Parts: sequence; C-alpha cells; structure tokens
Amino acid sequence: MISSPDALNRSSIFGDEILPKAMDLLAEGRAAADEWRVVPAAFQAEYHVASELEYKQKAMREGRLMQHAHLGCRSLETTVAEQV
Repeated sequence: MISSPDALNRSSIFGDEILPKAMDLLAEGRAAADEWRVVPAAFQAEYHVASELEYKQKAMREGRLMQHAHLGCRSLETTVAEQV
C-alpha cells in the first residue's frame, strides 16, 4: 500500500526508467514490418469481407443477429491451465 503522497508519481507507479524509448520502439516496428506480412484471416475469406467490422456492418444492414464469444484468457499459459 502506498503510504505517502511522494510515492504517487509516474516513476513509482509505471517504472518509466525501464520503458524503452519511443524512437527505439518505432525503429523495431519498422524493422519487423520488413519481415512480417498481415494476411487475411480464414474468417475474412469465408465471408468475403476485409474486416470483422465490415462483416458486422453487412449483417446489420441485412437485419441479422450476431453474437460474439471470447474464448481464452489473456495469456496462453492461463488459457491452457484453465482448459484442464
């Protein structure tokens, strides 16, 4: 528990001293973009849409009901552990 107002500062909460510099992150992103390609998902090919948003907008125009399910946890390890 934080006991004094002095402890309520960005550095003590977020630990900025360990965060990478924004310019370094941008450089890493640019380098990764040369190696990685984002391709359409099987869902997009199946329904002939460019995105989930396009699919949902199309369904709304057609008056169809949709549902959404979130399967899994925020980490692979937790998801696997919960499946047992």
